Order: sequence, then C-alpha cells, then structure tokens
Amino acid sequence: MVTESFTAARSGLPGPGELIADALPPSPKPGSALDPVAASEYLTRVRLTLEALADQLAQLYPPDQWIWYTRRLSSDLFSGHLVTTQFADHGVLETLTGLSRNQEAGVTLGPEGRTIFPFGVEDLRPVASMAAVAVALSQTHSWIRRAGKGTEFVVRSDDLPEPVLDADLEGAISVFDERVAADLQLHWHPALELNASNDKVHHLLGVTMVLGQWPKVLAWEGRLLERRWIWLEGQFHMKLMTLDGLLDTVAVAGQSGTRWWKKGTPSVVALLQSLWYEATFMSDSVGKNVPKVGYIRRKRDLAEHFLDLTLPLLQDDLETVFPGEVPKSGAQVLNDLESVGPDLWPIQPGPVARRSGDEVSLDIWAASARLHHDLLIPPQTGGEIVNATAFRFERVVQDRIDKTPWVPSANARALTRGHLKLNGKTLTDIDAVAEKDGVLLLISCKNLPFSPAYDAGEYRVIRNVASTVDNGVEFWRKIVQKLRSDPTGDNYDVSTFDEVHGVLVTPHTTYSRDSQTLRLLPIDGLTVRAAASLGELLKALDG
Repeated sequence: MVTESFTAARSGLPGPGELIADALPPSPKPGSALDPVAASEYLTRVRLTLEALADQLAQLYPPDQWIWYTRRLSSDLFSGHLVTTQFADHGVLETLTGLSRNQEAGVTLGPEGRTIFPFGVEDLRPVASMAAVAVALSQTHSWIRRAGKGTEFVVRSDDLPEPVLDADLEGAISVFDERVAADLQLHWHPALELNASNDKVHHLLGVTMVLGQWPKVLAWEGRLLERRWIWLEGQFHMKLMTLDGLLDTVAVAGQSGTRWWKKGTPSVVALLQSLWYEATFMSDSVGKNVPKVGYIRRKRDLAEHFLDLTLPLLQDDLETVFPGEVPKSGAQVLNDLESVGPDLWPIQPGPVARRSGDEVSLDIWAASARLHHDLLIPPQTGGEIVNATAFRFERVVQDRIDKTPWVPSANARALTRGHLKLNGKTLTDIDAVAEKDGVLLLISCKNLPFSPAYDAGEYRVIRNVASTVDNGVEFWRKIVQKLRSDPTGDNYDVSTFDEVHGVLVTPHTTYSRDSQTLRLLPIDGLTVRAAASLGELLKALDG
C-alpha cells in the first residue's frame, strides 16, 4: 500500500533532473572546462545545495514517521544499470530522513497499539520529493567520485557537468564499477568476525538489506536459543558477528592510550550485543520483527531496561576495546545513539535511535551499516595496533584460501615462513600461497582500508591508493619473474611447480587505470587480475 501511494505521489513533482538544474552554481559559466580538482569543488557546491533542500524537507515529518515510510518502500523503485545504484539511492534516502528535528508526535492508526502512519497519496508526497532529492544527490556523488578518479568535465547550463571523453579512463572506471557491483559481499573486516556461529557469547546481532519487492527472508519464531526457522516477507537478513578481530588485534598490540574510535561507537556496539542477548534469552518477537523492517519501536523505558540488564554482561569486552568510554546505563546508550549520524558525506545513516515522545525507534540497519565503517582503525592512528591489523589480514587471506580447492601443499606453504633469500640477499616474504594442479599462486597482501576519504572520492587519496597498488603489482611481477628465472634459492625451491604466478590482494576492490594492474593472469581455468580484492580472489579460486 505504501509503495502504491508513493508511486502515485511522484506525479507532478520535480524530478531529480529538475532539482539538479536548480542546484547548479551560477559560475563558472556553461562551456567552462573543469580539471578534476575544480570539478570536485563545483560538484561539492551542488551537493551542499541539495543537502540544504533535503534538510528543509526532513522537517515535514518526525524521524520515526520517516523511517516508517522508507522501510515500507521497495528498493526496486531505485533500480538502475548496476545493483549498486539501488543500494546507493535508497541509502541516501534513508540518511536524509535522519536530518529531521521535528518533535511532533506522529498520528497512529493501528489496532492493539501498533504504529501505522497515514499512507495516502498526499501523505507520501514529501517522501516522493525526498526520494527525488536522494537520486539527484546520488548522481552528484557519482560524479564527485569520477572526478576523484581523474575525469575532467565541461560545465552545462541545465545538468551536471559533462565528462570529457577519455576512452582509457572511462574504460577503467567502468571496469571498477562492474567489479564493485560483483563484489558486494564483505569477506573480511579487521574488527569483526562475520557470519559467526551461535556457539559463542557476546555476539552482535545486525542486519543487511536485501533487494526486491518484499522478498522472502529467513526469520525465526520464539527465542533464538530455541528458535523455529520460518520464511516471511521482509527487507533484511539477520547477521551474527563478534568482535573477535578487534579483540585479537588489541591483545597483540594493546591500545597504548590511543583513542581511534568515534564518539558513540561503544554504544552502537552495546546496542547490537544487547540485541543478541535479548533475542537469545528474553524476547519472542525480535526474530520476526527485525527482518521485516530493520528497526524496533518500543517504549523508551523498556529499551533502557533491556540495555541495563545486558550491559554488565558486556562490560569486560567493551572495556578492552574502548577503555574508559564504556556506557554505564541504558539511558546513556540511547542518548549516545540519538547523536550517532546521519553523516551526509560520505553517506552514513542515522541517527541510530529516533525518539518520539516516550517511544524510541532503534534502527538496527543504521547501527549495522555504521559498525562496518566506525570500527575501522584509521591508518593515521599509527603504531602497533595498525600493524597488527595488517598481520591479521594476511592470516585471514591464507585461512580463506585453505577452504578452497587451491589449498596449498606443505611444500608451497613453507614459502610463507620467513624471508626468501637468493645468493645471500633477501628477495621478499610471501604473505600467502595457493596451489592447484602444478600452478603456484604467490600472494602479496595489502591491507588498504576503505577510508571515508576514499569513499568520498578525494582525488589525492584515490591517486595515492592507486599508486600504492600499481607499484605493489609491479614489484610483485618482478619478484615472480625472479623466482621463475632462479627457482632454487638459499632457502626456497619452486622448481617443482609447472607455473608460478603472483597476485596482490586487498580487502576491497580498489580503483586503477594501469593496464598491468588490471590484466588477467594467464592461468587456464582461473580468472583473476594481477590486483584483486579478497572477494574476487576467493570467487576465482572456488571456480
């Protein structure tokens, strides 16, 4: 019903193209050439104008009414050429609604205390208008990221500036976009163990959004400890995670007094850990409600009560990773969560808690989405904690390889034990290896984090990451070439292998326009590039 009203509400409203035309700066004039840096500055002005319009629209409804509407819209309404378009446009819409500071109590019409807001065509017009702004902003974001990859533009009078034709650059960007769309699953996170089994304590219970017109999703009846699996129409998959990665890193490196996390992050973690305890031991409703809409609405005092019950159980782990900043009460958690998000650039949803009078909507999707970004330790933190994260990535890459048909033999695995030497000189060390049918794959791991600056398409950051990857690929190519020409060294022997190849592996897909970096390795039956994300490598090895 909401989707039908939304579709009808779009009629007669300004579309994304009109909104962009109205947001264009008066200068420079149409026809002006923009280099990548100038284009980024120009497009940022467009972005800020559209964000101001979104802020005005957001005040038409209170935060909980906005989320009630957006979680009942199908993501198919935002479908595009790539699947990433749906996620991006819908994610921007969700984020913009978090700008609401409207504290009016929404109208509820449902029986038995259920919250049902009016959903006629006129009621959905503000939502349709906000969706148009979201699409316009998403297109602007895409152009900013293109500028970050080196695209030059020409200013137009009624639309975003036109990219200057550069076939090689356009080809590299298209390859990158397609690779990202095909590699959406997160295979590794430096702080989290993903897809954890339910045989541990202190889990985090999060969600991931699914595409489609209310598809069937897995849920459960009863408490998680004694669950009965069911399928229902919903928008989210439930996901079990733990903090094992972060706990391991801190155990190796220590915190050394370094505060790397954002304000509110400990409360985001506490919410998702508390939700697991609630779903497992206390509540019969979490398993059915959260997969449907990705949030929980309840009385604020009840939300505080559940948090107060579980916080003492979480204290030790939280104090280990967030020393001195662990929330002491459910009230403090909720107060923190009301201030976590939204972030408009790069986009991160929020607030995680949306208050409405004596009730609160706890946005489990926003908490889950933020968790993946807010638990990344920034490289500029420096010290042993960053180095420990890099070492863990190397271990995870080998562990994942060992679960594929390319599990290495003892002979191949021995190459990862120390520096390889030839004629008394150190060549390099091998981070991980894969082997199958006489083919040896030597892997160099580069733990390049997906930073906010990279996500925002900052030209300098994109260029530096690309340079790091390109240089790493060239170095690794020379190492492989050396091992082929000198297969027996002081402490290694690769002469028993028919073929030796090398690949550089990163946690996420990274952009490059270098032909050597983008080339496919000449291995029969294996489609993998000289530089690949962990997801791309595993997909190739699994065949």
